[in-house]
Amino acid sequence: TDLLEILEKQVVPLYYSRDSHGYSTGWVKMSKASMRTLIPRFNSLRMFTDYAKKFYVQARKQSKKLTDDNSLGANKLSEWKRKIRQAWPKVSMTLVAKPPTCIHYNKQFVIEVKANLDGLNPEDVVVECLTNDAMEDTLATQHNYLFSKVTRVSDSEYLFSLEMKPENTGLHYFEIRMYPSHPLLSHKFEMGYMIWL
Repeated sequence: TDLLEILEKQVVPLYYSRDSHGYSTGWVKMSKASMRTLIPRFNSLRMFTDYAKKFYVQARKQSKKLTDDNSLGANKLSEWKRKIRQAWPKVSMTLVAKPPTCIHYNKQFVIEVKANLDGLNPEDVVVECLTNDAMEDTLATQHNYLFSKVTRVSDSEYLFSLEMKPENTGLHYFEIRMYPSHPLLSHKFEMGYMIWL
């Protein structure tokens, strides 16, 4: 109904408000303003520039990382991927203690998880907490928090700790995930492995 009202009361009268020249100067003015503001954003040059900056240039940089020095980066990455594929079936993660059900605004609290990495190093993985606003219909992520503090528990077990402060009030969902990470990966989820809590 809003669209029909706009058409009836604004668009149609403006289009048919023709002067002695036989056209609507207001309509022409609005059309030119639309062209001036929209064409720079919706044209083939802008599209090519976006592709070049966001994809082609990045792909070239990634290619150099992997192929420089007689493909040293590619060999390192291949060896790391082999290590991940071998270890991941036995990798696990558990919550050390149940987080508090009531958290006061701007008060810090700690989440700890214990991870069995089966010979992998803490640098081989990322452990992060995703928070979602419970009022949302979808689980759209609002914030990501990295577990940055790591303590070795045994030969293969590590304790990952995260100190958090709620950034807003209300009911929230917390999800924790762990996945392999390496600086030479083209995408952080390239390996296709992930564990959720």
